[in-house]
Amino acid sequence: MQFHLHISLCVCPTTAAVAQPLSVGLYDGTPVTESSCITIDVPDKLVHGQQLQIAGTASQGSVNVLAFDMDDGVAEVVVKDCDLPDINATFELDVSRGTFAMTVLDWTDDADPQCAYLLEHSISIQDPITSINVSFPGPDVATLTELELVD
Repeated sequence: MQFHLHISLCVCPTTAAVAQPLSVGLYDGTPVTESSCITIDVPDKLVHGQQLQIAGTASQGSVNVLAFDMDDGVAEVVVKDCDLPDINATFELDVSRGTFAMTVLDWTDDADPQCAYLLEHSISIQDPITSINVSFPGPDVATLTELELVD
């Protein structure tokens, strides 16, 4: 199995002549599964080849770190000081089809140790549906006005 770690930095343009480097410590502690200052939304399903979009908010701090790891060897880390409190990250996933366990950790440079969020998640990568065959039992097909497809 190969493990890929990709680190992205997003530094907002500043009015100062020299931009300051981003600085945030490594997360040290036990992250919480409910946070009053961070929200994260991760989709349950993706079509194979579709980008993963993680969105949320971080209402405290000036630098945010979003990290995720999937059990297929893909991991990403994004450090940003742009557009906070919004957290918006898009990732190209080079993964096979299937269902994967995923761990998402988000934290900020805020002094409050509770300003972190851990999400244990499952994500399903599926083939797109390109055609469907439907058969109807019984002779009353001509009277149907609705068809419900169940996942």
